[in-house]
Amino acid sequence: MTHLTASYLLKRVAAPKQNMVPFLLGATLPDMLAYIPLLVSGFLPLKSMPLWVNAVPYFFLPFHGIVSFTLLSWLLALLFPAEIRKGIFLNLELGGLLHMFLDLLQVQHGREVSYLLFPLYHKSFSLGWIETESSLYTLPLFVATATIVLGIDIFRHRERSS
Repeated sequence: MTHLTASYLLKRVAAPKQNMVPFLLGATLPDMLAYIPLLVSGFLPLKSMPLWVNAVPYFFLPFHGIVSFTLLSWLLALLFPAEIRKGIFLNLELGGLLHMFLDLLQVQHGREVSYLLFPLYHKSFSLGWIETESSLYTLPLFVATATIVLGIDIFRHRERSS
């Protein structure tokens, strides 16, 4: 949620009328791809399944890295008409880079962390300037600000439409 609101506010200031949805998707997709499979696997009876099934969620972790995410952004952009592919790709990629930059600032705990430079560098690292929980304290401020800005945008759009 922090990534989503921070990216919305940044995009709203930088270029609000151009590819907002791909930018927001890029800012949230790294966590969705890397951590949702791990979360879901925690609820499955994996001990009764073949060993390779246990490894499947870890296949998605590299998408939380720059090189893998760039490839994914390019592949997703290919799903769109040629005239808008460049904008889709750039906004997916820039949203993903913003996400990874915000993660880079945080202290990383546990094994399932950001492999930012995979496959060029296989170890996880972070700057460790912000505790992971610290971003949760700013979440109400980000959500409130984003909600107010979104409300103003909707109100202005309705006024122009009528």
